[in-house]
Amino acid sequence: MKTIVYWIWVIFVAAFVFSAFIFYVFLAGSPLSIRTFNSAIAYTGIFLMGLSLIIGSLGYFFPSIARFNKYRKEIGLVGFFVTIGHVYLSIFHLNYIFPFPSSYLYGRSLVSFVLALVALEIFTIMALISNAFAMRILGNWWRKLLRIGYIAFILALTHMVLRETRPWNAYVQHPFELPPLSIFVLWFGIYTIVLRICVYVMTKNKGGS
Repeated sequence: MKTIVYWIWVIFVAAFVFSAFIFYVFLAGSPLSIRTFNSAIAYTGIFLMGLSLIIGSLGYFFPSIARFNKYRKEIGLVGFFVTIGHVYLSIFHLNYIFPFPSSYLYGRSLVSFVLALVALEIFTIMALISNAFAMRILGNWWRKLLRIGYIAFILALTHMVLRETRPWNAYVQHPFELPPLSIFVLWFGIYTIVLRICVYVMTKNKGGS
């Protein structure tokens, strides 16, 4: 019963985040199209992945936040499923804008595609082992494998940066408009990674003292 409650709570949070992102993109002047919808899905997926990672780090500094650790698995899995939705829309419903695979095989688009593919493979592995059976089979390796999620998260952020340089350049030329949503997602991602590095350094120093 608790698991069902966790899933309901996390799905509600994901729906709220997605709705907020859609609303912001609309305020920024983007039309409500399937492309805008897909972008909001992508940002929601990255945000949820980051949220599942950052909760653990925040819990180290703020014990009151540690109680949300019980939701981390569901948050990460919902973020993964949302990301799968982004991949599906990009390949099958936005093919008229970004023909697959031809538009992903050259220059920056190729690098961005490869980074996204590797990140998705890592997230898939994490999703497959996010259960008690895998924990028993893998033993001590289970937690170590889950930590590669930070690598996948960095790859996903880099993929986003490579795809978003054009709107960022447009914002620099017109700084009085609302900034692209991806800028806020990037800062959240950077904060997540930096905070994890701080936790790693502090715990390592404690272990050596």
